[in-house]
This record gives sequence, structure tokens and C-alpha cells, in this order.
Amino acid sequence: MGNLVTFMYIVIITTSLLVIWVIITEIRLYKLRNKLKLFIPQGSNKSFTDILWEYVKKAKKMGKRFTIW
Repeated sequence: MGNLVTFMYIVIITTSLLVIWVIITEIRLYKLRNKLKLFIPQGSNKSFTDILWEYVKKAKKMGKRFTIW
């Protein structure tokens, strides 16, 4: 019985950490979108990494320091 409870705690903690990570990533993406004034369609299949890479390329062109926040 004790093993099952421990396992359930591990599953709950892992799931909640994953959810928190996804929310943080979405917030970063939202801020990045606002900063870049990029229009990304709602159904876009671009990942966060692709958008980050576009930002890096734009930042290099503009000669600005690389910051997300």
C-alpha cells in the first residue's frame, strides 16, 4: 500500500511540474510574440524553438543584445 501512495505522489508531482513548465513556456512565447510584433496564426505549427530562432536571427540583423524578457 505504501508503494502505491509513493508512486501516486511521484506521478502527481511530475504532472504538476510539467503543467507549470508548459504555462511558463506559453507566457514566454506570448511576451516574445508581443516584443517581435510577429503575427503567428492560432493554428500555427511553429514550435517555441523555431520562433526563438527567428528572434535570434532578427536580433543579429538589428545588432541588439539577445534578451527574451
